[in-house]
Amino acid sequence: KRQILAMIKQFNDVSTWVATQVVKEEKLKRRIKIINHVVSVAEACKELNNLNAVLEIVSGLSQGPVDRLKQTWAGFNKLEKARQSWESLRALVAPATNYKVMREYLKTTNPPCVPYIGVYLTDLIFVDEGNQDFVVGHPRLINFDKRRMLAGVISELTKWQATPYCFHKVPTIWDYLVNDLP
Repeated sequence: KRQILAMIKQFNDVSTWVATQVVKEEKLKRRIKIINHVVSVAEACKELNNLNAVLEIVSGLSQGPVDRLKQTWAGFNKLEKARQSWESLRALVAPATNYKVMREYLKTTNPPCVPYIGVYLTDLIFVDEGNQDFVVGHPRLINFDKRRMLAGVISELTKWQATPYCFHKVPTIWDYLVNDLP
């Protein structure tokens, strides 16, 4: 439970940070550069199969205060390659039809991967609340179909944890992340 809450907090923190970085910049050209850079970071996250980070960034850039920056988005949209990347990333993590595009992407993805945990949490709630704990008409018989469905969701999620990323620690970056960030 603690880890799930930590992931949710990180998601919210990153999304808010992304939005803040854009909104706090007063200069139009600088805001366009920030959005362009953040979209590039999201694209790199996608290449690493970190869909959670992609959605964190897309969510941050989709927040109301950022979305209302019409001149900024008009300037950004002139950057053809960046605009196409942004549209592709948005389509990938769109919640439409229960994250259908993301689910299809995951079916063809090999680990390592960091999926968006919200998809699995939603599935678990749907299975748990949509199915009886006991067989209808037999209050002493456990509904094993429900347990199989729950196990299937958990199994799919845990398969992404089986293969770790093979990153190498870069001391200067590590020191910056650990010691220099506010």
